[in-house]
Amino acid sequence: MNILNLPLELFHEILFKAVRLRGLKRGLRLRLVNRVFARETLQALLITRYVDAHLERIQCEPNIPLPSFAAEYLEHRVRSEHKNENPALLRIREVAEQLSLEGSEEKTIQDYIHDLCPFVLSLRGYRSSAVWGRAVWHAERNDLAADVLIAALYTKTMPIVEKWIENGRGLPRECSDLFGWPQHLAAGLGNQRLLATIMVLEGVHYGHAFSSARYTLLCAVAELGDAEAVRFVYNYNVEDYPWHMYDAKYPHYARGSERTLEGVETPSREVFRFLQKKRKLHGVSDTLERRHYSTLLKHCASRGWTDMASCYLDLGACVDGPSVADVERPLVCASKEGHGDIVRLVLWHGAKTCPLAMEVAAENGHLAVIQVLLHHGTEPGDAVQKAAGKGYWNIVLELMRHGVVTETDLHRCLVHTVRAEHEGMFRLLLAYGATLEEESLKRTCVEAGETEELESMLELISETEKNEREGKRHRLIVV
Repeated sequence: MNILNLPLELFHEILFKAVRLRGLKRGLRLRLVNRVFARETLQALLITRYVDAHLERIQCEPNIPLPSFAAEYLEHRVRSEHKNENPALLRIREVAEQLSLEGSEEKTIQDYIHDLCPFVLSLRGYRSSAVWGRAVWHAERNDLAADVLIAALYTKTMPIVEKWIENGRGLPRECSDLFGWPQHLAAGLGNQRLLATIMVLEGVHYGHAFSSARYTLLCAVAELGDAEAVRFVYNYNVEDYPWHMYDAKYPHYARGSERTLEGVETPSREVFRFLQKKRKLHGVSDTLERRHYSTLLKHCASRGWTDMASCYLDLGACVDGPSVADVERPLVCASKEGHGDIVRLVLWHGAKTCPLAMEVAAENGHLAVIQVLLHHGTEPGDAVQKAAGKGYWNIVLELMRHGVVTETDLHRCLVHTVRAEHEGMFRLLLAYGATLEEESLKRTCVEAGETEELESMLELISETEKNEREGKRHRLIVV
């Protein structure tokens, strides 16, 4: 009987048991069988909530990417959660209901849930991991009205935002566990009337803290590169609240204009020039120290701000970054994120190459960056092993074509491909000269396959051993 003809409930149970037996990483590969398996494997996981603990762990680790199905999975959980169960999921649904009631008539509750789930997942950390059920989420410290406002700012549901303003309320001062800070979202709307109203309310509600609130908004609009909004926020109410942020009653604000403006990061030269002029106007040099330009250059490399990276280099930033550590180098930061233009820029300015740049580019699948680094003679380090372990065929082939992959590298890659269960990659490496003739390597590959119960890879190892023995026998006969 064809498994696809089974009752759906039984099919889901079989898929779930297969995933549990194989482990999540291998079990998810069942989605590659065909479209039905792709759809129903995920559905089986949704019904059983099997991946909650796995996703919670990843949610707390910002450097580990979430699986591609995470947003869809969370969306299903929010829609199907019963009352008196996970309060964080119920809060997301409650916020979506409020947005639907008071916002656009064209968008339903389901539409808002669909919009909010990826947003919640983007706020990585312990607090937001409460959506997966194990971390404690405190409803009492997360005001519903504040959460609705922040969600309205994100979804640009302006009726709710305008109603909040009409009621004369300032932005929430606390970070929402699920929806984050409101200031950056408010800045992203680019609405000067909204920004002005927010700052007025900040002054009414928080008095001496107005300058701090204005500075937060300034940083937000500067990071968006909105020059007009930057001018507006910077010049707003400077007569009553000068930018030096000094008040004898509140000495902890006496940081001065220089320190204030040093912290503003932007992708826009126009914004940068405006702020530098303001530094000079307040009696401070309109140039920064070299180390600070170097730090800003590193930030640009991570964000992909090529124009400002070029600007900071022209102003004297160290092309190799603010620290001697390889991980701090702009070249490494840009290589990791796949920003090829910045990789070319810093190399053109004389950045020192290092194997780590090649490794992080290979691990993240950035072929174009790999090609640039190879052109500049960068040492490969463990790049081929990183690429092989992730299944990036194109990068492995590119490294082989350039002749930077040694026989030892090929052999080591076999272990990585066994652990990752990449049969095709394993065969590719064999075709390019990798062998299992070394006893210790063969033993390591077998141990990796047995530990993870990778039957397909163990069969492939056995097949390879047999072929190598027959090849040896053939060579002996010829001799």
